Amino acid sequence: MDLIIIGTIISLFLVVFSWIFYKRNSPFQYIIPLVFAILSIIVIIWSLDIGGWDGMGLGVIGLVFLGASIIVLLIISVLNFIKAN
Repeated sequence: MDLIIIGTIISLFLVVFSWIFYKRNSPFQYIIPLVFAILSIIVIIWSLDIGGWDGMGLGVIGLVFLGASIIVLLIISVLNFIKAN
């Protein structure tokens, strides 16, 4: 349950910052979620090096961050597609 709350908070955080840049038609609306996705992939790879329960927990948190950033990228892309048409 805690991971759902963390994922929701991170998604809302990313949506708010992407929305600010979306209003300005800035390319940063895509860069912010991509940076989070890259950082979460790094965390997932790092968790494999740690191993054990600590590594598994860190990997799950990395997966939650990756999922949140992918969802935000999809939302921003759909909004831009709707705005263009």
